[in-house]
Amino acid sequence: FLVKLGTAGAITALAFLLRMGLDPWLGNHLPYALAIAAVGVCVWLTGWQGAVASALSSYLICHYFFSAPRHQFRWTESHEIAEVAVYAMSCLSI
Repeated sequence: FLVKLGTAGAITALAFLLRMGLDPWLGNHLPYALAIAAVGVCVWLTGWQGAVASALSSYLICHYFFSAPRHQFRWTESHEIAEVAVYAMSCLSI
């Protein structure tokens, strides 16, 4: 179980670093694209436990670092609530 979580953590960290590298070009656009890809890779390599851990941690990391307004946890606007719903539906469909 710990190996699966460690693998999921490494995949999630890699997706974060890739998104951070693309940040000068993407800006606030597509904050969760690589996070969804990381969840897909995690479910393939680690099963549902690793994918759930990746989905939750990826969402929090991407929301904090890449979603406007940056460096805040805020879910008061309707588009922010819609982001949560779309991300959750995307991860569940994987």
